[in-house]
Amino acid sequence: MAKWIWLNQQDYPEIQTTFCTQFCDKDGYSYAVADFFRTYTFQKRVIKANITVSGDTKFRLWVNGDFAVTGPVCPGGDYGYEKPMANYYANVLCFYPESNTLDFFAQVQLSPVVQTDVSAGRGGFYLECIVTFSDGSKTVIGTDKSWLCTKNTAYLSPNKLNFTLPSDKKSNAEEIESVWNLKKSEIPNLQEEKVLPKNHRALVTAPHTSQTFYLDFDRIYSGYAAFTVTAEGDCRISIKTFEAPEKVLWEEELHINGSMPYRSFRLNSIGGMELTVENNSETNVSISDAGLIFTCYPVDTEGTFSCSDELLNKIYDVGKWTTKICRQTIHLDSPKHQENLGCTGDYYVESLISYYCFGDPRLTRFDILRTADLLKQRGGFMFHTSYSLIWVQMLYDYYLFSGDSAVFGQTKDALHLLMDRFFGYEEKDTGLIDTPPSFMFIDWIPVDAYNLHHPPKALGQTALCAFYYRALCLAAKISDSLLDSEHARMYSDRAKRLKASFHKAFFVPEKGLYKSGLNTPTPEALVNQFMPQNTDKVYFGKHENSLAVLYGLCPENLSAPIMETVVNSSSLTDVQPYFMHFVLDAVYKAGLFANYGLSLIRQWKKQVDECSKGMKEMWGDFPGYGYDYSHAWGATPSYQLPAKLSGLTILEPGFKKITLAPNLFELNWAEIDIPTPFGSIHMKLKKNETPVISVPDEIEYQVI
Repeated sequence: MAKWIWLNQQDYPEIQTTFCTQFCDKDGYSYAVADFFRTYTFQKRVIKANITVSGDTKFRLWVNGDFAVTGPVCPGGDYGYEKPMANYYANVLCFYPESNTLDFFAQVQLSPVVQTDVSAGRGGFYLECIVTFSDGSKTVIGTDKSWLCTKNTAYLSPNKLNFTLPSDKKSNAEEIESVWNLKKSEIPNLQEEKVLPKNHRALVTAPHTSQTFYLDFDRIYSGYAAFTVTAEGDCRISIKTFEAPEKVLWEEELHINGSMPYRSFRLNSIGGMELTVENNSETNVSISDAGLIFTCYPVDTEGTFSCSDELLNKIYDVGKWTTKICRQTIHLDSPKHQENLGCTGDYYVESLISYYCFGDPRLTRFDILRTADLLKQRGGFMFHTSYSLIWVQMLYDYYLFSGDSAVFGQTKDALHLLMDRFFGYEEKDTGLIDTPPSFMFIDWIPVDAYNLHHPPKALGQTALCAFYYRALCLAAKISDSLLDSEHARMYSDRAKRLKASFHKAFFVPEKGLYKSGLNTPTPEALVNQFMPQNTDKVYFGKHENSLAVLYGLCPENLSAPIMETVVNSSSLTDVQPYFMHFVLDAVYKAGLFANYGLSLIRQWKKQVDECSKGMKEMWGDFPGYGYDYSHAWGATPSYQLPAKLSGLTILEPGFKKITLAPNLFELNWAEIDIPTPFGSIHMKLKKNETPVISVPDEIEYQVI
């Protein structure tokens, strides 16, 4: 059986342990990359190698000289959280060598560099391989003290590498006690593809000169800078990657003496790249195949949308692409930020886009389970209060689209912990959320001296109560499906009480709107940088009013008037692209999508006009905030367009029974493909003509 291994402690005492996350104190710890080697020679030909491999916190594996995989699969985590995760995950892959030899080479990073790097607190590498021979026999090999290892002296820091330094000697690895509760990944390995820039060419720098080359890519990619250097002497190469010109996201400095291939260790969001070559030798330095290794979750089936409005097509395409690059071993908010599971609001929107654009729900399922592990580890707490509640929506919608009811049993403990924690935030007589640790995250919107990222009660309470109400309703449904009548009744009763209190506490009849929260003081013990003391000012916003309509918290006769005001009033606190997801869903529920839906989606024109390579995080600029152009939380049109024009409603989970209500609204034609577990639903809509609809035989459907 394979063992976890690391660099020999006697030779490398200073690079054994590390901090666990980017939020920890980093003093006293060193960044390093360790190389591991092992060659196995057999008397029989190897026809198949089943490999299970993992590392802390990042590794790259080559088998018989071929690049095999980057890992590990992200274990999850939360913003501000400093501890290891309960579970870590191994990549699983098959290799077909048709050789008598298996040669392994791995590079393993010590210390987290981005938020999705989550260490167990020490360096480690693990590989187990089931070898199948040509005669049908098998054997098992894996990491142990027979493997050789060394510190890679070139890696001075995550972005400074010196390949001219002498290599350390190789020594036997040390077997270490596992601090990783290792499980096999539930998702396929990421796909990789070499992408060259639009202006691809050989990059040649003459002796004793310096030259800068700009590489422009057709889109923003999630990937690793990669190229091959041909040189006969000393040179220095600076790499700058960015999404848009003049917005550098990452810089690396390489010192090289001779020829070599290079592939960055850090995933980046790359729409362009700048290479500066300083040639200190007597001959030309040539860089070939300068580009990137594009990596993302594999896509086998794609949904499609096209219509008579080219602007909508462009918005859909940019959103779909941005969602694709955010799908890694975990849904990312963006390949720039690489935030962890705490950003559930992002991933909820991305999961809905993925159902319509990519079909495969396994990544969403895995995110749900890893979030459940986090909730159990933290007693039902997550940094963003509203996002933790949105996790319940993500869970239930996954069930609708997949039909996988087993996920409820796997997450029920986390669900109850979450609901119990929020019950502790309730005002006992009303059920309103009154004393949470924060009212965030609502939106990236400044309001007076505040920001809806972490607003005071008067700006965030109503929205948080709405999210809580929706979570209670779905928790009751989930409990009912588990035949847990006690919890189902309890959550249903809490939801009813909250609904009655909600309208009474927040609705202002003379305005015909819900206010953003109460003006009662916040207990001083709760006040901190993420919970401002409350204000006496009364606010009205698009956020809470949209949620009241969407979740059925307002009387039905008020839904349309409220959404008319939300759409047309400039006096309400506005929304960013993220929250437009809920606004659009509320407009549809209120029966106003024909009036406003497509015109609201056309607001994304400013996004795709500014950058058609990826979706900008917010409208306009936000002083002091480093927004990006690869943020799928704002890509909701890629869900809204196929969903609303098809009018798809899932009546029985897993697409067993559906209704379709096709509507062109103001368009002349549209064509839609929606992936399902049984194949694609195809719709061809044309003005004044009967829709042409094709649905897989396994799906019972009705057109209404």
